[in-house]
Amino acid sequence: MATIEDLQELDLTSWLEWMGVDYRRTTGSHGVQLNLRECPFCGNDRWKVYVNEESGLGNCFHGDCERKFNKYQLIKATLKTESFKDVMENLNQYLEIHGWKPKVEAPKKENIVNESKSFNMPNFIPLPMDDGRNLEYLVKRGITNEATRYFELGYCDDGYFQFKKPEGGLGYQDFSKRVVIPVRDIDGKVVTFQGRDITGTAEKKYLFPSGRNSTGTLFYNGHNAVGAKSVVICEGVFDVIATWMAFQGQNIDAIPIGSFGKHISKNNSDSQVAYLLKLKEKGLQSITFMWDGEAQAIKDACNSALELQKYGFSVRIAILPGKDPNELPASIVRMCFWNALTVNTRTVMALKLKYSLK
Repeated sequence: MATIEDLQELDLTSWLEWMGVDYRRTTGSHGVQLNLRECPFCGNDRWKVYVNEESGLGNCFHGDCERKFNKYQLIKATLKTESFKDVMENLNQYLEIHGWKPKVEAPKKENIVNESKSFNMPNFIPLPMDDGRNLEYLVKRGITNEATRYFELGYCDDGYFQFKKPEGGLGYQDFSKRVVIPVRDIDGKVVTFQGRDITGTAEKKYLFPSGRNSTGTLFYNGHNAVGAKSVVICEGVFDVIATWMAFQGQNIDAIPIGSFGKHISKNNSDSQVAYLLKLKEKGLQSITFMWDGEAQAIKDACNSALELQKYGFSVRIAILPGKDPNELPASIVRMCFWNALTVNTRTVMALKLKYSLK
């Protein structure tokens, strides 16, 4: 049976020829482009469709269409189906006749979609677009093109993550209509990812791929803190992004990283404490907690701060005005960082008294 991996590795030119799709090869700034006669989405047949031969990402430049798509969406539209099963059956028929053929290699920057060799991410479009446009959802959240590019965000319009079920067989997670957020380990390798729903209707706002590396062993953006003397520990991905943007151009020598929750795991070699100790070996000295300003978050930060002090870190706690960094103006985020309290027994006692914490 064909798999998502087969779809990602499909030789697109061979498949188009098999399907009888008229195309011609052109050369663009991002490698070889396949110019299709007819758009499978709008039906215009004036050679307005261009598809990157290597990545399968494409555009229709007909004025009434202007559709952007990935390889999976192109195949679906060509087959005139909305069924994932139909796509896999078509791919199965192709493989039975042609066997597996590798994609044509192109001299271009490696696409994040295919970066990890140990697992396959759902097809997504890297952001911002080549023409500088960004996803409206990110624009409304104030995420700049620079930040989008730095954090390697993408958008999955229609895609699935395939995984092996513990009881055997394959399962599929739908990552459609989500911002794709790659998560790298301390060495910079993509080991998992998040999908952030943009519709407001999904049961889970954030979705992680089943069976992948636990976020309890990782820090988001931690690979960029290797060699840094100071880090700011935020809670979630968008808190990290907002803090990073707030620090840009402000002569603040601290790297924002994310703990994926208000807790720091410990007591084993794959814990987040072990991660911070690896950063310490590379020069990390100071840690500032910047979780939200709620009483429980401050209590959790106090407990984690006292724990990290045992390992020789200088630790501070930034007190935010009841909101997350991604909900605050950049100037307030910076002020909270500059005014962070250095942690000691007296500071912790004062905070617990102020916020009626036990």
